[in-house]
Order: sequence, then C-alpha cells, then structure tokens
Amino acid sequence: MIARIALRDLTHHWREAVGVVTMVALGLSLFVVAMSFVATIAQNADRLLFGTIGAPWLLEPATRDDALRLGEADAAGLGERVGAASVRMRLEVPATLVPAGGTHDPARPGSATATIVGVDLADEAVLARSFDVTQTDLGPGNVVVHREVAAQLGLAEGDEVELRAGSFAGVLTVSRVVVPENPSFVLATWVLVDRASLAEDVFGDAERVNQVLVDAPETDAVGAALEDAAADLSTDGATATVSPWTATPWSALELGPRIWGILLVSAFTFMFLVVCLGLTSLVYAALLARLRDVAILRVTGMSPARVRRTFLFEVVLQYGVGFTLAAGIATVAILVVNAVGVTSTADAFTFAVGATTLRLMPAWWAYLVPFGIGLVLSVAVLWAPIRSISNRPVLELLELSA
Repeated sequence: MIARIALRDLTHHWREAVGVVTMVALGLSLFVVAMSFVATIAQNADRLLFGTIGAPWLLEPATRDDALRLGEADAAGLGERVGAASVRMRLEVPATLVPAGGTHDPARPGSATATIVGVDLADEAVLARSFDVTQTDLGPGNVVVHREVAAQLGLAEGDEVELRAGSFAGVLTVSRVVVPENPSFVLATWVLVDRASLAEDVFGDAERVNQVLVDAPETDAVGAALEDAAADLSTDGATATVSPWTATPWSALELGPRIWGILLVSAFTFMFLVVCLGLTSLVYAALLARLRDVAILRVTGMSPARVRRTFLFEVVLQYGVGFTLAAGIATVAILVVNAVGVTSTADAFTFAVGATTLRLMPAWWAYLVPFGIGLVLSVAVLWAPIRSISNRPVLELLELSA
C-alpha cells in the first residue's frame, strides 16, 4: 500500500523526482571515480619510488664508498634465514658518461652525470618488465641508457659511451635507449649494466654489492635476523646496516602520493556532503509542494505514521534509483579511462602516480559507503520536517498549501 502510493506520488511529481535522482547519480558517480583515482595513487606509490622495485628491507654499507661482499649462495642462504620471497643484489655507482668513438655533438654537453646501476636481471623480473630489457641487452660490454641521459648526450642505440666511475674508465656500447613503464625523476639518471661485470671492473670482485633488497615481512623477528646477517656481512672494513623501507630517505617520496590522496578524499568528501545537503533541501522543497497531497491522504484515513513512512519510502526509492545510475555511470567512466589509456604528463600529477598510464581501481566501499552516508544523512535531516508536516491538522495543511 505504502509503496504503491509512493510510486504514484513520485509519478505525479516526476520533475522533482528526476532532480533528486540526477543529483544523487552525479554526486555518487563523481565520488566513486575520485576514490578510484585515490586507489590508483596508492597502488602506484611504490612504483613511483623505484619503478616497482622497492622492498620492505634494505641492507647497505654504512658509508657510501664501501661495498659488501655477497655471493649468490650467501644471498640464497640469507633469504632462507628470514623467509624472504626474494633477495635482490645491486651495485649503484655514481659515474660520468662521455660520448666515445667520435659521436659527440658539439652542440651538446661533453659529459653527463648518471647513476650506474648494476643488476642481476634474472632476479629482477619487475625491473626487466618496467625497462623492457633482457639479459642480452645487459651482456658484456653493453649498457642500457635512460632516454633523458641519451638525449642529453645525443646518444643512440649502437653508439659507444665511456663510463667513468672513480678510478675505473671503460667504453661500453649502448644496446638500448629506454623509458621505464613507470618513470619517475629517480629513474631519470639510471644507466643499467650487468652487476657482476660492473663489480669486477670497479672493485675487482664480481661479488661486490652496495644494496641488498629483501622482500620479507616487516616484523621484529625478521629485523633481528637481518641484523645478525648484517653482522656476518660486515667484513673487509665495510659495516653493513639494516633499514626498514619506511626508515630510508626514499620513503619520504611517498609523501607526494599521500598528500594527493588526502587532498582528493577531503575535497570530494566535502563536495559530496554539500551535494547531500542540497539534496535534503530539494527533497524538503518538494515535500512542501505536496502539503495538499498530505492533507488528502489524511482525509482518506491515513495515519501520520503511515504518511511519514510513505515519504521516507520515496526518499529511499529515489536514492536507490540514483545510486544504480551512479554505479553505472562511474563504472562506464572507469572502463573508458582504462580503455583509452590516458597517460599523465603534468609534473604534479607525475609526482603523485609516476607518469604512468592511468588504471583506475574502483573499490566496493567507494560505491556503498557514500550511498549509506548520503541516505542516512538525508533521512536524519528530513525526519523532523516530515514528522512535523505529517502531524499537522488537515485544515492547517490546506491553508499552508493555498
């Protein structure tokens, strides 16, 4: 009975109902898309740091100029000791690149500062995928150069470049000029080479590393085990230190994504609350326009309680229809953005999500939470006026509607 009366009333006042449904649909759909973008920022925060190659634990020498000695067998034993999913060894060396073989363009700088990163590509599946390189690209005498470094020196694939790192100087061939799938300013100066070859050239020992990335749980037990392992690695005058990822200087880079996330959540939550308050005003105005209808219902014998339930049912029904439309609009918008492959280019946006192709990540709470908040808020605000109107005498309602 109440549902039938409510449907007839909404059909008669369809303009007001369309306005309410439209506001619900637009407000909810914008909120869902915005929260999906926030989820994208959170997902890409680690990829911003090191191109999806960070780890919860970092072992490194206490001083920049030192290097630890860690062989493949030692790394495997370390992984078993702490229950790590993987142990990845790197050797990062600041270096200078100088075009060789007469390829230097006089209009360009004669050299460029870069970070030579020696990696074991067999253990770096995510890094290999991000840079789109293979073990062949990092073969003996080869180097993979970031496009920004190559553009600075005018290098192309097949050119020769002299690498100067400390007392070492050697000529390598540019096998690939690449742009990482998830670029960031951290990667802009990276030059990739084979780690063992670089360690042999710089230190005369192929087992030298200065970064050990350990994918293991962030627990006190793992930290204590890694501290014991660091003591074993502290040889040849090099002292090993253990840092959880959150304690490294690079973790500060997560501040950008966090700020973006907080700003977006705050802005769209405020906007959504404004929409909810606007909806209550719209519903209340529509309710005042129906005072004659309330009077007629009272004359036919409907109690004030049933009148209240009828109008509350209308509010819930309009919200339900608006939510269904919002879910459809938001889902279509997300699918379109993901299908088009929008790529970030602005500096601020790049800092937030790493200049990557957008993949919006909708979550169930982004759909249901705002719907629940909006519905509860509107019903709570409208309950008092609905109750007041439903309890008024019939003659008073007719006078007010005149």
